[in-house]
Amino acid sequence: MTSAQTTPIPRPGSRPGPQSRNPGSGTRYLGAGLVVVFVVSALVLWAAGVLSLPGAAQVSQRQSETTAQLYFDSPAGLPTAYRPGAPLAFTWTLGNQTDSGRGYPFTVTAERGGASTVLERGVLTLAAGQHAAHTSTVALPAGGPTLIVVRIDGMANRIFFHTAERAAAEAAH
Repeated sequence: MTSAQTTPIPRPGSRPGPQSRNPGSGTRYLGAGLVVVFVVSALVLWAAGVLSLPGAAQVSQRQSETTAQLYFDSPAGLPTAYRPGAPLAFTWTLGNQTDSGRGYPFTVTAERGGASTVLERGVLTLAAGQHAAHTSTVALPAGGPTLIVVRIDGMANRIFFHTAERAAAEAAH
């Protein structure tokens, strides 16, 4: 008995090529690659704070957004000189840029020679989108040029200007 061997007949337009020993192996590697891409993408999104993974603690490393606008109403009108002990007035404006009402703690300080003295402290409570002008009236002790600083939210937002002590002869006029 002789064994008959069959040879596949090629279809018109097809090329004979090497036969794959494992016809499904290409799709298996493709599937594994997609799983790896999915896992890496999920980890990147989780690290960026976009995606929350169940049961995983999340620490945000993003800076807090500014929720206020702080500025001097008339920078050209800020006092450039002061008399020790005499009232020194200046106006600044605070605007709430959130969708809800909020209280903004503020501090006005005098800084000179590395020392800082609190001149005024308070809280301005503003409705959503509201702006409010505040006039600070402070008295500075003698001591020369001074940096006046208005801060809200601790150190997060501040504005400042310089003022110099008037000479004694100038103060008498």
